[in-house]
Amino acid sequence: AGAVELGDVCTVRVEEWMLTCNTLALSALPLDWQHNTDRWTVYLDRAQVGTPALTVARPGMKLAPLGMGGRHKQVGDLFTDRKIAQPLRAGWPVLFDEANGEVLWVCGLAQSEHARVTADTRLVWVLNWVRVTGR
Repeated sequence: AGAVELGDVCTVRVEEWMLTCNTLALSALPLDWQHNTDRWTVYLDRAQVGTPALTVARPGMKLAPLGMGGRHKQVGDLFTDRKIAQPLRAGWPVLFDEANGEVLWVCGLAQSEHARVTADTRLVWVLNWVRVTGR
């Protein structure tokens, strides 16, 4: 499956999941946004993202997870660390920047250091996955 480009505001359905994207001013975020405990929601600095696209995890993909000082980690190693079952890995959603190939978010697992929100951020891109049908 190819990548799906995402806009500043978007809604994308993938099987029983819905991804919503919205762009907000830093001042418009909830007061507790920095203490986000929802692993299916991410806050990114919109100015640091060129051409955002959604794809699935592929061998060789890597990202620089938050908190690792910019060091890269293979997405496959992230799956192993998080005990993600082998059958789920091939279809796992990954947000990346088509402009530079940088992985921005292994959805639900790890955000990249690359587009983290800082004090200099003006616009924040908020992405959220929600399950729309139960099993």
